[in-house]
Amino acid sequence: MQQQSYAHLKSMLWASPAARAHAVISGAVVPDVRGLLDKADARGWDCLWRGALTPEKAAQAPYLVELNPEGAFTDWLLQECSSTYPGWGVIGLGPVNLMTMREHGRRLLDVTLPDGQRRRWTWHDPALWAPLLPKLDPQQLDAAYGPLTDWVMVGPKVWQWLSLSAGQLVVTPRECLPVANA
Repeated sequence: MQQQSYAHLKSMLWASPAARAHAVISGAVVPDVRGLLDKADARGWDCLWRGALTPEKAAQAPYLVELNPEGAFTDWLLQECSSTYPGWGVIGLGPVNLMTMREHGRRLLDVTLPDGQRRRWTWHDPALWAPLLPKLDPQQLDAAYGPLTDWVMVGPKVWQWLSLSAGQLVVTPRECLPVANA
């Protein structure tokens, strides 16, 4: 696997002219994510959980943020947060606005179990999402990707792209050079 600089990997998130990058960040993993988002230079953000939340639930909720390619918050999330808070969430890539991505993310929050019961699940946990996607059939993949072309799992050493191309899942790990060498 060829090592690539952080700047190169980051630029790949916006490789397509129509690309937009949306991060889903878990409040259960990143402390005070809502406070961080209030100050972030992001293009917009919203909670994936519907309705009014108690402060305790709001602190645990997943948040969707449209990343700014030149933003300090984006660099913090992709570099520092990936090291400090592994498993913080995932990035979805595609030509969609924040509202469309929010509705897609909310559709993914509930699953139906074999016994017919509906449960909320933490699909945005990369430890769950990355191994699940390769096991899905084409119809399930279409539902998981919705309007997106890629899911990206950002780690301190490896960024993993899970791309949907012509109905096929393509998994591409990309090793990131240490920041000092990048």
